[in-house]
Amino acid sequence: MTRLEKETNVEDFDDFGTRLRASASRLNAALSVRYPGLDPVKLPLLSRTKRLLLREPVSPHLSEGLLRLIIFGSPFASSERLPGQARLPLQPAAEVVSPYLLMRFNNIINKATARRLLNCYVEMEALGLKTSHAEAHWSTTSALHAGVWSLYQKMPYVTRDTRSQPSAVTEVLARMLGIIAKEVAPKLVKLLKEHCPEQWARLQRAYDRVKTIMWEVYGEKPWLDFEGAFFTVAVKQGSSKILHLDWNDDKCGGITWVIPVGRWEGGEFCSPQLKACIPVAQGQALGVQARRLVHCGAPAKGTRVVFMLFADHTLLKQAEQ
Repeated sequence: MTRLEKETNVEDFDDFGTRLRASASRLNAALSVRYPGLDPVKLPLLSRTKRLLLREPVSPHLSEGLLRLIIFGSPFASSERLPGQARLPLQPAAEVVSPYLLMRFNNIINKATARRLLNCYVEMEALGLKTSHAEAHWSTTSALHAGVWSLYQKMPYVTRDTRSQPSAVTEVLARMLGIIAKEVAPKLVKLLKEHCPEQWARLQRAYDRVKTIMWEVYGEKPWLDFEGAFFTVAVKQGSSKILHLDWNDDKCGGITWVIPVGRWEGGEFCSPQLKACIPVAQGQALGVQARRLVHCGAPAKGTRVVFMLFADHTLLKQAEQ
């Protein structure tokens, strides 16, 4: 097991994920070129207990871009084929405003909070929980997406999964999101202010816009208000076992928080770009740039319900316009 100091630079980081257009097939082509034959769950396992701050290097590894620059005169040309490599349409690199690719913190939720969150999810499933967001390209199971986002729309709106539940499920959902709003969001606010101040400023601009547009919704449903630390809560059981990027996340440094609850073995966060598997135990929170880091979850045995807290890229972009 590799043990890291509290802050470590990720050496030789290949930032191809940021410049890849949203497509599972293109991602798979890129992975076959960069990591042929890789089994991500066999990557080295990092420390289970220490706080982790994996900082992006000053100059991320851009081997393909440098080769394009040498051969074609442009590092981001979209149609050239490198010798012996697949055709991989790329976009210009984004300006990233978060210094850390991945962060893990301890003592974010206590056992009582974890138990209440787990019980809420189990109760919702028993009452007929509905999910509408398919994730076939990275998981065999669907996830609940609750809260507010701006996907495919010019204005923020309450997600379908929040609006379309039976009344009994909505009551429990409100209780579950209320726990997150009161007991989790304030801690994540503090972490973002301390470790990712520029990203926090972007989130606050988005939060001001959302509050202005949706003041009536927030007044009626205060359990949807997460203080701007995030706007959407995705919840699912088990792990997403297929390597993927979270295309709806922000590639300019957006942080997705991963908080699992239950009793299980396995389920580590695995990323070939980090060359590691990162354990995430109950009580811990993993903050990760999920649009830039290709990742999957190792198989998990037992009961594992994962809460993923994020702001979608459209909502953040609209606040900058």
